[in-house]
Amino acid sequence: MVQRLSGPAHLAFNPAQAKAGRPNASQLHLPRNTRRMRVAAAKTGEGGTALQVLREHAKTATAGMVASIRVRQFYGFTTEHFDLAVQTSGMLPVISADELPPRFEQYLTVEVTIDTEGRVADARITGGEAPPVVQRRLLSAVREFRYAPARRDGTPIPSQLDIIVHIPS
Repeated sequence: MVQRLSGPAHLAFNPAQAKAGRPNASQLHLPRNTRRMRVAAAKTGEGGTALQVLREHAKTATAGMVASIRVRQFYGFTTEHFDLAVQTSGMLPVISADELPPRFEQYLTVEVTIDTEGRVADARITGGEAPPVVQRRLLSAVREFRYAPARRDGTPIPSQLDIIVHIPS
């Protein structure tokens, strides 16, 4: 038996209200940024220097890459294609135990900001401690690294990555 309805048929979905402390499904989706990211070369943003603007762009782009990887793992596909930055040249310096205080051992975390041309725009130590001489030597070596830049849908984007270095190496 087929029943005919008069008038337009409507299908409505009313998600349940979120319980206290639990987000509803619409809060779990990340907004899609359809605008292309622009990187300030010599101009400064209203909030600071060009390096700070580049660092913020790189942080945003890296967060987008991580979100895309998570979506790909969960659903098996994404609408955007990201390529991660890949180091093409440069070596970490060898720091021997003779250059350090006795029984000194440390892991240093170096945050690297890579521009759209694959150069290291900024390198700074964000975790661990080492003598200033070792820090300067390590950071100067990391700043000489070259990368194939990260890409979103084939367009180079700035990115950030962390390098973990064991001292003495």
